[in-house]
Amino acid sequence: MMRYIVLLLIGCMGAVSTYAQVGIDRVIIHAGVHIGGVTPASIPQEIREVESYRPVNPFSIGVEVPFYKVNDKLMISSGLNLVNKGMKTRAFAENFKAMIEFENQPIPGFIGYFTGSVASSFNNLYLELPVSAHYELNQKWSLFGGFSIARALHRSFEGGVHNAYVRLGDPTTTKIEISSATFDVSKLVNKTDIGVHVGGVYAINPTWQVRGVFNYGVNNVIDAPTDHLPIKLHNTFFTIAAGYVLPFN
Repeated sequence: MMRYIVLLLIGCMGAVSTYAQVGIDRVIIHAGVHIGGVTPASIPQEIREVESYRPVNPFSIGVEVPFYKVNDKLMISSGLNLVNKGMKTRAFAENFKAMIEFENQPIPGFIGYFTGSVASSFNNLYLELPVSAHYELNQKWSLFGGFSIARALHRSFEGGVHNAYVRLGDPTTTKIEISSATFDVSKLVNKTDIGVHVGGVYAINPTWQVRGVFNYGVNNVIDAPTDHLPIKLHNTFFTIAAGYVLPFN
């Protein structure tokens, strides 16, 4: 999959270069923070309440290189970002169907219906390659959008449950009480994350800028069969960052 995406990217660059002016006249170094989380496209009805939320290590640093000038208004850029996407949440779920596999429990993994309070912690570090098209509205404002390919350098998804119970096979079977248990499914976090992004840049002066960007992961963060986890989770974050423009004149 990654190989085909890279080949497509190279082909697009070649097509654009036929009509574009190739050259690097500046590099933008940026750093910022973000808010968001690993979330489903819509919260399923089995999640009755989100009791708490807080971001974990919400930083992003990177370098952006504008390298294709299509015309006076449109520019193509790429670069590299080091991004940590993490959060801690606590939620109450009722009759949520999934693969149940807790640590240090007498019953091995099984598919059942879970009811109880769940505390989850995601903390994933990515090396990200973005490609963006920038459109200059005026000397101060520009808009941009594009896609990114990221590789996980560190993966962590763990948590615990308390005051819970599960039912095997059917939501009306006998309850199996669970006072407390922990889980760690870090190995199921997808190593590759493909996303799309849109944002805007405000130039404070020729050297400094502020940017805001919304990122949405297209693929599922958790690499698990549908019957093990019926919902798809996506990296969904909004980043606010400061940028320093380093000219190459």
